[in-house]
Amino acid sequence: MRIAVIGLGGVGGYFGGKLVRRFANAGEHRIVFFARGKHLEAIRRDGLKIISIEGNFTARPWLATDRSSEAGPLDIILFCVKGYDLEEAARSIAGCLHDSTVILPLLNGVNISERIENIVPEGIVLRGTAYISSRIVSPGVIERRGDVSRIVFGPGGKTDPEEFRYIETIFRQAGVDAALQGNMADVLWAKYSFIEPLATLSAFTGKNFGELLADGETLEKLRGLTAELDQVARKQGIRFPGDLVSSVLEKAGSFPPETKTSLQLDFENKRRTELEIFTGYIVKKGKELGISVPIHDEIYEKLKK
Repeated sequence: MRIAVIGLGGVGGYFGGKLVRRFANAGEHRIVFFARGKHLEAIRRDGLKIISIEGNFTARPWLATDRSSEAGPLDIILFCVKGYDLEEAARSIAGCLHDSTVILPLLNGVNISERIENIVPEGIVLRGTAYISSRIVSPGVIERRGDVSRIVFGPGGKTDPEEFRYIETIFRQAGVDAALQGNMADVLWAKYSFIEPLATLSAFTGKNFGELLADGETLEKLRGLTAELDQVARKQGIRFPGDLVSSVLEKAGSFPPETKTSLQLDFENKRRTELEIFTGYIVKKGKELGISVPIHDEIYEKLKK
């Protein structure tokens, strides 16, 4: 099979690297990396270097390119770009798709698959998410930190998950902790319900987890943001076990106090951000569903500026 990874950042780079390490010399699967600029140049020249608690290694894919025309027809695509590059990336791979091409997005957000489905002309778009702390430390070098490294994925609608068991097998053969399951909406919202309020508030205030939880005013805003998200989720049929606000606060308190969200870091470093995936989604979905989300509205308007 031809397996491609589009978006060689912390997530795509790490999992793509493990696929290459397992299959590069086996001849069973060909792994294609889509990357750009200096990152691509370094991968072509030296391979993709992975720094990990499991041990360091260098992955040399079958092909590293920024042109979909060089890749040919693809069977599986790991879609790991940032949210602001989603539409462009989806359009760029249109010529590589066939009816049974499987696209597995591993972005943050709860409507990523639907956005891709609205663009690609064919193929099967799964639902997926990744649990990992990893980043690009320099062109051609990915560092994974922490003990967690996992992918959870599955189909949308009533499609039988067993149709995609072979993908889980490929991941596991490569040493990736991957789990195939049916009800992905609950999985996606469980992760999103924790990240979104904290990302929104940390980006707005510039405070880390410890500072957010220690300040009475920001703590109340965090409670309010989480409650607004809960309303938007419930209107779409999502039910969280127990009290969501208490759950988010408890989980946030389990992280090191100096923890910052990726959205906060993007604002601090004046990079492009995924504001629309997080705060923007709740604002727009709230309007669509007739739900008032005043705290999100206020922060979104200020962050847009």
